[in-house]
Amino acid sequence: MAFPPGVTELAWNRSNQMCECTQPGHGHAGRCNRPLSWENRCYDGVGGWEQRHKNPNGADVVENCEILCHDCFAKIRKQEAEK
Repeated sequence: MAFPPGVTELAWNRSNQMCECTQPGHGHAGRCNRPLSWENRCYDGVGGWEQRHKNPNGADVVENCEILCHDCFAKIRKQEAEK
């Protein structure tokens, strides 16, 4: 299910317009913090980003929403597909 616009905006503000990924093996230590651009939502390029459910079975609330750069989002999707 998709997040309501208000939830996405709250998560975006919480992220400080940077990737929130903390997954090991993604080429960053700790949080990714790649700068993102609101206008590049769902864009596969510089500043591109996606929102994602931390828990796929969880609610569409800000606590379950994370903002990821397109590279980290693609890596997580690939990892999930390989399971």
